[in-house]
Amino acid sequence: MINSFFKFTFFFAVAIFVQEVSGQDRNFTGRLPATQLNNASFYPRVNGGSLFVSSGSFVVFRTAEPLVPGTGGFIQIYRLDRVFGDIVLVSKVHGTNAPAPGHCYRPSISDDGNLVAFETAVDLLNGGDTNGLSDIYVRDLTFNTTKRVSIRDDGTEPNGSSNYPSISGGGSFVAFTSSASNLVPTGQDANGSKRDVFRAFVTAPHIPEIVSLNNDTPPAQSLLSHSYFTLGAGRAISDDGCKVVFVGSPCDWDDDPGDCAPGINCLCPQPDNDCAGCQTGDEVAQAYMRDLCLNPPRTFRVSRVFSNGSFAAGNRNSYTVAIDGRGDDIAFSTRAANLPGDTDFYEDIFQFRLLLGDPNEINGPNNNGLLRASRPLGGASSNGNSTAPSVSDGGAFVAFASAASNLVTGDTNARTDIFVTSVGDPYGGPDFKIVRYSMTMTSGTFGITLGEANGDSVNPDIGFFSAGGWAPGPAVVYESLATNLVAGDTNGLRDIF
Repeated sequence: MINSFFKFTFFFAVAIFVQEVSGQDRNFTGRLPATQLNNASFYPRVNGGSLFVSSGSFVVFRTAEPLVPGTGGFIQIYRLDRVFGDIVLVSKVHGTNAPAPGHCYRPSISDDGNLVAFETAVDLLNGGDTNGLSDIYVRDLTFNTTKRVSIRDDGTEPNGSSNYPSISGGGSFVAFTSSASNLVPTGQDANGSKRDVFRAFVTAPHIPEIVSLNNDTPPAQSLLSHSYFTLGAGRAISDDGCKVVFVGSPCDWDDDPGDCAPGINCLCPQPDNDCAGCQTGDEVAQAYMRDLCLNPPRTFRVSRVFSNGSFAAGNRNSYTVAIDGRGDDIAFSTRAANLPGDTDFYEDIFQFRLLLGDPNEINGPNNNGLLRASRPLGGASSNGNSTAPSVSDGGAFVAFASAASNLVTGDTNARTDIFVTSVGDPYGGPDFKIVRYSMTMTSGTFGITLGEANGDSVNPDIGFFSAGGWAPGPAVVYESLATNLVAGDTNGLRDIF
């Protein structure tokens, strides 16, 4: 273990929403004392919390900085203990303390902080990996094991790369995308080498199964086009592993035969229904959630709006999607201009609220629980793109990155910043709040003065921190090129804040 006092630059934003006279909320920020790194750091992810471990106690990230000896200049995965300040190497060879002999990417951490999923093309982390492709591994920091989960239980090597792991909060499942066509039995992967979304058990037998399926019964069919989740969004799987969110471009299927609405590209319903004029390539990417614990499992589109007595799909692409630990709140980014309160074609963040685990019911009469999160307090449209949402457990807060300059007053830095919205009233009423997190803080005689970051901040993840002497509140980690968020930042590299 290496104490972060001398090895790691880390900035942890902990906010309490305090209503001021101006109507704008402010965030109080604490920083771990640390010297800066000489290599860039990326992809921070925070734990969701468990019975004995507070949310926000652990953060995982990747960097080529040699935080432990023998890492060989490779990009490695590390875990920071927020409470005690220790850093441990995650990307190790199975059963040893040897660092991975190659680059590792995109970590995802369980709620208790003991299990970390990541992707790597290294073939020497565990026996039998001979495909030379990117695979998904899970490191158990308690039992010193590193196991591949993107593999058939009969030992068949995947014939395509697997990427973007997202581990369930409970640590039982990992969702990931893969272009492999042989992770499931012959005939189940209908689109060949196109990307699909899979879910696998962390412990053997892993039993990988395709998540991105339509609702034909029996059997459900995989998309003929790509389905995926991408860099920058928060967790893609609920804590219990039942619900998985993803983005798909399905010209060949959907859950609602009413999708062929005037003015939008045709999204065909199930293959046994006809949708005149729909051709491959005419699809609009939509955000979906599949509930694997229903009997039978079902897929539901979330990038939709209730209008004139029926559901209409988003009329432009959706890009990134995330779900909270309970599986009741989903956030996604989209350029659609027909969703509630959105009349522009900037990429915006929407939050979709489900009722008590019943995906057939949508929360409330106002726009069926669909709330625009990337909006100014006055409700106007944003004037820039917003992306990479992350949802806190319970859905009370959504973090995202935005280039818009009108979400809060005084945004003049012309940079991408990190914002957090608090829905308050679930229907977007007067309790709606929005706060900019990527800001400098200067202590003075009359309190703390906030300033603007001088570089872009991206890729946020959100938890709820309430340990180590900090006041409870949303805990946000993110990447930034800004050099003025903490004193002495002179490396000119992307750091974790």
